[in-house]
Amino acid sequence: MFDINFINNQIKKNKIINKIIFLKKIHSTNDFLREKNFSSGTIALAEIQIAGKGKLGKKWISEKGGLWFSFIINKKIKTPYIYVILTSVAVVDVLKKHKVSAAIKWPNDVLVNNKKICGILVENDYYKSKIITGVGININNRVPQNTDIPAVSLKKIKKGKININRFFIDVIKKIDKYISKLKMQKKMIVKKWLKNQYDLINKEIKIMKNGKVERFKVIKINKNGNILVNDEKKHEHVIKPDIFFI
Repeated sequence: MFDINFINNQIKKNKIINKIIFLKKIHSTNDFLREKNFSSGTIALAEIQIAGKGKLGKKWISEKGGLWFSFIINKKIKTPYIYVILTSVAVVDVLKKHKVSAAIKWPNDVLVNNKKICGILVENDYYKSKIITGVGININNRVPQNTDIPAVSLKKIKKGKININRFFIDVIKKIDKYISKLKMQKKMIVKKWLKNQYDLINKEIKIMKNGKVERFKVIKINKNGNILVNDEKKHEHVIKPDIFFI
């Protein structure tokens, strides 16, 4: 399914994300990169994940035919959510190239027609100067049923099998471009992220805080990516995009 030699030849000239390890089957690509010392810019690509992870420890079903990968950057990152932002924007960009209109469900999902096609999980170890971004994209795989958000694959949307090697290369190149130009283009990337947001205004969101679920109503999304909300007592709060809601 994956042509690793072809992929290697296409990404080796990338500025940052330019090394790849292919795994036939793995528990989790995030765990794989976290548990060993890999050089910055290394990608772990799995054909199958048997214990893929979503936000809040939820299981991500990762069958053959999908894109399940993680990449590591060895750097102290004070704002890890920027990697969720740039990665979700990159995925939306590539889907648009395939003439598929997608929306970003703050903070870490990508939807097509209100169905989940992509999930992103960032794990940041500031003290070890290590940030790992995990990405799961439904391409040619069967999608799980009875999930919190209905799921969909690109194959079903396009009504035909997708060239997964080409799609993967396009996503990696786009992510690499955004990371390499992050200092200069951060505002542009955040602006694209906001432009592609799934409609949150007046919606209720739930946040796990200190072991308790708190409910808020979204008032607006600010230009810096923060969300202005009202709590149940109508008090205003600002939520940063590194705080996940459920």
